[in-house]
Amino acid sequence: GTFLGLNFNNATTSGSTVTVPATPYVVTNGCIGTWSNVDLDFTSHLGWFANNGGCVAIAALPQAPASGPPGQAAALRWTQLPPGPDGLPWTNTPPGATPSLAVFVGADGRAYGLAVRGDGTELLKMDLVLLQTANAVVGGSDANQVDATNVTVNGNRVSALVYIPLR
Repeated sequence: GTFLGLNFNNATTSGSTVTVPATPYVVTNGCIGTWSNVDLDFTSHLGWFANNGGCVAIAALPQAPASGPPGQAAALRWTQLPPGPDGLPWTNTPPGATPSLAVFVGADGRAYGLAVRGDGTELLKMDLVLLQTANAVVGGSDANQVDATNVTVNGNRVSALVYIPLR
């Protein structure tokens, strides 16, 4: 459940071992399931994370310094995903399965996170910028918990997520 920010600018090698400065960070302990899936959007410097339960997260990754460990991830936000349109609860890829998580930049220039529900019947498409600006969950587990279905844009409530049926 701990991720590492790595700086390869001053990597050293010894035989088959590469050593790099690292900065550990934790997404949250407020969501059931180990945080074990990650994909990176190098265009926007965003990390897209999923746990082995029903949560996803986004973080702005720092630029790597010339030397030493990178800074902490910023604008870290996580959300508990609501049930899909079929009413089934969302669960990310189960432990031991090939992680099904990806980030892409759309034709509109925005970064999106994708995840496949554990049973393979739903695809989640998350607007990562909207997730970063989603409204906090009142009484949430921590200050970084947001509601992906409650984002305010120009005074209007919108959702950062879209479910797409796969079958």
